[in-house]
Amino acid sequence: MRRSLGSETGADHPPIAERMPDVLTERLDLRRFDVDDLDALAAVFAQPEVWQFPYGRAFTREETAAFLRVQMNEWAQCGFGCWIAWSVACRSPRTNGAAGSKASST
Repeated sequence: MRRSLGSETGADHPPIAERMPDVLTERLDLRRFDVDDLDALAAVFAQPEVWQFPYGRAFTREETAAFLRVQMNEWAQCGFGCWIAWSVACRSPRTNGAAGSKASST
């Protein structure tokens, strides 16, 4: 079962031993998504090259908000998911994108 971008229901998944922690390195801060990330994500996702594959276009703010809700729900339901990637090398935090694991229903 594939979920659409706006789907907010969790897929069935096997139990996990423990929740994935956030990760901080010298260069990157990889952490769970938060509602306060919407403005930074919307600025990145508004760039067409970010979603060239698979969507071939930029995301609207509403689509970015739906993406954010899905990511937060996956963490809440599964205990793991994608992280937001922040550059800590810059003087101010800058969103670089997202990376991580995803529960699959295949």
